[in-house]
Amino acid sequence: MLKDKLALFLIIFPFTWMVSGQFVFENGDKILVIVTLIALVTILLKYGFAPFKNNLKNNYYIYLLIAFSFISIIYNYFYNSDIINIRSALCVILYFLFIPLNVISTRVIAYSTFIGSIGAASFAFWQKNILHLDRAAWQLNAIPYATCCLILMISAIMFSIIYKDKKETLIISILSGVISFYAIILTDSRGVLIAAFAIFLCLLLYVLTTKISLKIKITTITILVVITTLGIYTTKTALSMKHDKDYPNTNKVIISQIQPPG
Repeated sequence: MLKDKLALFLIIFPFTWMVSGQFVFENGDKILVIVTLIALVTILLKYGFAPFKNNLKNNYYIYLLIAFSFISIIYNYFYNSDIINIRSALCVILYFLFIPLNVISTRVIAYSTFIGSIGAASFAFWQKNILHLDRAAWQLNAIPYATCCLILMISAIMFSIIYKDKKETLIISILSGVISFYAIILTDSRGVLIAAFAIFLCLLLYVLTTKISLKIKITTITILVVITTLGIYTTKTALSMKHDKDYPNTNKVIISQIQPPG
C-alpha cells in the first residue's frame, strides 16, 4: 500500500507542480524537468507503454501542444523571444503522452488548482507587501504572472460550474477562484483585472439565467459583488498611490500657481 501511494504521489506531483510551483519559483521550469523525469520512470515501471500507445491515439490535445511548441520555436528564431517556455512545454507533452489519464481525477485537479492559487497569492503578497517591491522589480514578470493567475481563476470557476453538485469540489473551487483573484489584485495589472471583471459578468449572467437553487444564486452573487468591489477599490487605491509616487509635488505646484507670492 505504501509503495502504491508513493508511486501515485510521484506520478501526480508534476501535474500539481505545473499549476503551482511552476509559476511561483523563478527556476520552476527546471524543477519541472526533474519531477517529470521521475514521474515518467515511475509510470514506465508501473504501467509500461500501454498508456503511451493509448494517449498517442486518443489524446488529441497533445498535438495542439506540439503545434504551439513548434510555433514558439519559429517565433523565437525570428524574434529571439518565446511565446511559451519550450522546456515546460516539452515536459507537459511528455507527461501527458505517458500518464494514464484516469490518474488525474477530478479531486486531483481541484486540489492542484487550490494549491496553485495559494502559491500564486503567497508569492504576490510576499513580493508586494513583505519585500515592498515595485511590480517591475518582482522576481517574475507581474503581467504574465497575473495572466497565469487568471487561468487558475477561470479553471476554478469552470470546475465550480461543472461540479456544482459535489460539495467538496464546489467549495474548493470557489476558494481557489477567490484566492486567484486576490493574487491578480496584488499584481496591479489593470488589463488582466478588466478580463476578470468580464468573466464575472458572464458568470453573473449564467447564474441568473440557469435553473439552480436560490441559495446558490444568492451566495454566488454576493461573492461576485464583494470581490468586484474589492478589486475596483484596490485598483483605484493603487492608481492613486502610483500617481502620488510619480508626481509627488503636483499639488504644491498647482497651489503655488494659484496663490500669489508673499
